[in-house]
Amino acid sequence: MIGGIKNFIKNLRDENENTKKRWLIILSGITMALVISLWVGYFNLTLPRVAPPSGMAATEEIQQNENQLTHIKKTLAAGFSVLMEKINTKKSLTIKAPERNFVLENLEETLSIQLP
Repeated sequence: MIGGIKNFIKNLRDENENTKKRWLIILSGITMALVISLWVGYFNLTLPRVAPPSGMAATEEIQQNENQLTHIKKTLAAGFSVLMEKINTKKSLTIKAPERNFVLENLEETLSIQLP
């Protein structure tokens, strides 16, 4: 099996770039699915099962959860609106060139030399 994988990799090295990219995406997806399934399996084994609440306490808890959810939604909506206001504000930056005042006083006179 390992020899087959080595041969596959050797053959893949000789392929063009599109084939290499396609196999990169396929093998990355397979690896990602494997890691996520192992992760979910680990959680199923380590976390205890929680029985759903029953009776009046269940409806009160559900109502409380719904109230918390609406509060979270309102908070996120308010934050999003503030963020959009900040994004939509126009900002300007003005760069002024420095004033140059070249004064040619007290300079030595340069000699002009004729070049051949």
